[in-house]
Parts: sequence; C-alpha cells; structure tokens
Amino acid sequence: MKTIIFILAFLIQSVNLFSQSDSQITAINKKVFEIKKNIGIYKAEVKNWKDSSNNVRIIYRLKKTVKNCTSWYVDNYKLKKAEWYFSDGFLIYVENTWTEENLQVTLNEKYYLENGHIIKGIEDRKIMDKNSDYFKFLDKQLSDASKTWAKDAK
Repeated sequence: MKTIIFILAFLIQSVNLFSQSDSQITAINKKVFEIKKNIGIYKAEVKNWKDSSNNVRIIYRLKKTVKNCTSWYVDNYKLKKAEWYFSDGFLIYVENTWTEENLQVTLNEKYYLENGHIIKGIEDRKIMDKNSDYFKFLDKQLSDASKTWAKDAK
C-alpha cells in the first residue's frame, strides 16, 4: 500500500512540475507573440555590431524599454540570425537560426528564460538536459549576454 501511495505521489508531483513548466513556456510564447505582433509600433534602431558591416542588428524599443534585439550576419556562406526578446527588463526568449545559401536550416536553437535564467532549451528539436554542464554554461552565458544587450541597447 505504501508503495502505491509513493508511486501516486511521485506521478502527481511529476505532472505538477511539467504543468508548471508548460504554463511558463505558454506564457513566454504569448509575450513573444505580442512583441512580434506589435513590432511595427516600436522604435527601431539599426546598428552595425562590433564595427562590422557584415553584422547588422536592430533594436526595437517601446519608449526606452528594449523589447527585441535581432541580429543578422553572414559567416562561411551561412546567414546567422539571432532574436532576443525582453519583458519587464528580463531576457525571456532567444532563438538562433543558421540558414545555408540554399535556404536549408542547419541549426535552430530556442531558449526560454525566466528572471534571466534558462528554464528550457531546445536545440534542433531536442530538449536539453537541465543538469548538463552545457546547460549550466549556456545559462551563465545568456544571463551575462542579456545584461550586455540591455546595457548596450541604451
């Protein structure tokens, strides 16, 4: 009997954890959708990044608040696009896409963040292991980079 109760408690807890994560992802997706939908009302500022004409970035703001930073650059005949979405001063979503000359996507990465830290990472349709050293490394990199983007965007 104790074993059955333990298994049921474990299953309920697992479902709650997945539900919480799913609701967080849904909320982030809604915010990203709203930013994309309203991109036309934001002030757009075009910059060359790091003194390179090969790397263009557009910063979209609502008043002084950064909502989106998008950059494009060409490297080894690949178009590399990075999109960063912000809400309430925090980075909430990042998507990187690399496209070959023939328009074939060779890399797609998506990162969902809450309070500046990754809660879910998807690389080429595979969910990242949150306990991996690479996930922890990316969490630190994105947290630091989001601070830099927001600061640099001022």
